Amino acid sequence: MVHRPPITAGTFCEQARIFALSKELKQLFPDIEKFSSVEGKLSDEQIRRVEADLGKPLLDEDLVPTFYFPVKEIKGKLRRIGVASFVTQRGPHGDLMLAVAVNTKAATTKVLILKH
Repeated sequence: MVHRPPITAGTFCEQARIFALSKELKQLFPDIEKFSSVEGKLSDEQIRRVEADLGKPLLDEDLVPTFYFPVKEIKGKLRRIGVASFVTQRGPHGDLMLAVAVNTKAATTKVLILKH
């Protein structure tokens, strides 16, 4: 995974990604003004395991997941206070797109249905 700094110092691509999802990110973390992102890549072995568990192939967009971190200044340092992920699941009646927020204690704090 590649760590990217907060949006205030981020690259244009990161800023564009975060801006495109700014409404949804603010719904997940309403008190936060800064976000950073990390783009991951699943190994071939991870893909095989996940697909075996799911019983079907992963979607192309799931092969390179992006995680969005709400960043808050605490005692003069920027700290990640959670993580958000956007998930698409194909179903018999179309795509279901969700936004999921998790805090630093691994508890799900909010789920948004973005498309169904």
